[in-house]
Amino acid sequence: MNSNEFNKLLIVLAVILFLLFISGILTANVLIISSYLLIIIGIGFFYSSYAKKHLPGVIIGSVLFLSGSVLFIFTRYEIIGFEKIFIPASLFILGVSLLTGNLLVRLNKASLIFSVLIIIAAIWLIWDKGTANIELFSSAVFSILKSYWLIIILAAAVISMISYRFNRRIDKMN
Repeated sequence: MNSNEFNKLLIVLAVILFLLFISGILTANVLIISSYLLIIIGIGFFYSSYAKKHLPGVIIGSVLFLSGSVLFIFTRYEIIGFEKIFIPASLFILGVSLLTGNLLVRLNKASLIFSVLIIIAAIWLIWDKGTANIELFSSAVFSILKSYWLIIILAAAVISMISYRFNRRIDKMN
């Protein structure tokens, strides 16, 4: 499946979801719809950019996907003190996106160090401004993993298959 077919498939999926929400078959508010759309658009943008080895596209796709994921978490769970978590979450999304772009497309040492520093700054801001501790963090992560373990496994399997097919196609070209 090439990137154009994949993007068309994602657009069809987004339209179907939108129609299901409008018709009332699926009930959700605007934030939930936005989170799903950001996740879907982010995956499509990331996949097509990764296939073309386009660094800005990989970073933008990663930012869109992670923003949709954070928005999904904010709509599903009650987060007390949203203003305390917004800036660290934004920094973490930026850092992980830059790190992903550097590791998957092109390795640039300065950008790699910058992305790691942004991630460390985000974690430091969370620990410094909040009342978070290791026990609270691990219980929250365990709760999310317990609820969404099947989705995580399926996503990992899909990513592995796509990566395997992509690498096999590159090997045939060489």
